[in-house]
Amino acid sequence: MQERLVNILDVLYSDKHNPRQLNAENEKSLKKMFETFECEKNEEIETFLKRDAIEFAKQRISITNLVLETGNGDKTRLLGYFTLANKPIQINAASMSGTKRRRLQRCAAESEQKNIFNVSSMLIAQLGKNSAVKNNPLTGELLLGSALALLASVQRVVGGGIVFLECEQREKLMQFYGRNDFFKFGERSSSEGKNYFQLLKFL
Repeated sequence: MQERLVNILDVLYSDKHNPRQLNAENEKSLKKMFETFECEKNEEIETFLKRDAIEFAKQRISITNLVLETGNGDKTRLLGYFTLANKPIQINAASMSGTKRRRLQRCAAESEQKNIFNVSSMLIAQLGKNSAVKNNPLTGELLLGSALALLASVQRVVGGGIVFLECEQREKLMQFYGRNDFFKFGERSSSEGKNYFQLLKFL
């Protein structure tokens, strides 16, 4: 078995001689593959992949990367995915330690409001493992590590020092992201009334 990371734009626009030409057959294949994805712990992650991932990639709103496993007979399984985007945010640094505040000042601009920083950041918009795959070898740590490694390579090219994400207010999620050096900087409520913690990490 071999795992590989695939940017869905490389599938949707596979003609190297005409990179702006959409490959309709590949789009159909992606949609068929996405129908095999399930996320028992978070329906939003499943819905995004099936409903929005392709259109958002076409519009360059966000880009989804697939973790695929190819086995014998060229059978390919979708193990998981993550979606990345650029997104400006405001961070209230009033409760941050001096060390974190100094690091923030290196990659953010302080607004006219005291302790409020405007940041051009990289967003991990979605992160999900396919629970439909029996004995899925992909762990959350491996999936997040792949996303962070890709963001680190982007940082070397375009700059930026912050990655952030939003997660449901669950203790296990906080522990998971805390082990990976994310810390809480805010909270947000969606239009549907769901509450999220906002977490960031310095790259």
